[in-house]
Amino acid sequence: LAPRPRVLLFDEPLAALDAQLREQLRADIGALLRELGTTAVYVTHDQQEALALGDRIVVMGDGRIAQIGTPAQIYQRPANRFVAGFVGQLNRFEVRSQTGNEVAVAGGRLPWTGSASTLFCRPEHLEPSTTPAHLVGILVGQFFQGAHSRLLVEVGTGQPLLVDTAQNVQAQPGDLLHLNVHPDALFTLAS
Repeated sequence: LAPRPRVLLFDEPLAALDAQLREQLRADIGALLRELGTTAVYVTHDQQEALALGDRIVVMGDGRIAQIGTPAQIYQRPANRFVAGFVGQLNRFEVRSQTGNEVAVAGGRLPWTGSASTLFCRPEHLEPSTTPAHLVGILVGQFFQGAHSRLLVEVGTGQPLLVDTAQNVQAQPGDLLHLNVHPDALFTLAS
């Protein structure tokens, strides 16, 4: 850093480190880059690392650029199914029919005003409810992950929905679980 380069290249700098050290160094590198104001190209396969450090992210697939955007754009509004599946995890809903401002999907009805054959949302956008909600399914698994729990909820498709929640869900596998989704969290994707 002494010669003040205009661009720094980082090629998987944290790949071989344990999780705790990687988290600390990620914060240190981010602070250092902001302090220096130096452009950096940071190559990583760790999505959390890319989202945490990047101002702009380039997602590549098959040697081609699939999308360029801010971390929020890449995660919340992916350009296509490849980007959406590569960055984070998805829940997929096949639309069976549409009536007014709702679509029928396996497990219930979702708020949607546009036309679509398939809708998607991220696991953190499904919210357990103690009252009837958009969806109902059977809890098939619950995994404590520290600040949140990952729930697996079967709604009749054979592929359980992924639900990430900070709520303390008092349910056992086999129990019915109601889920809400905010309309702004649903999106469609190009192939």
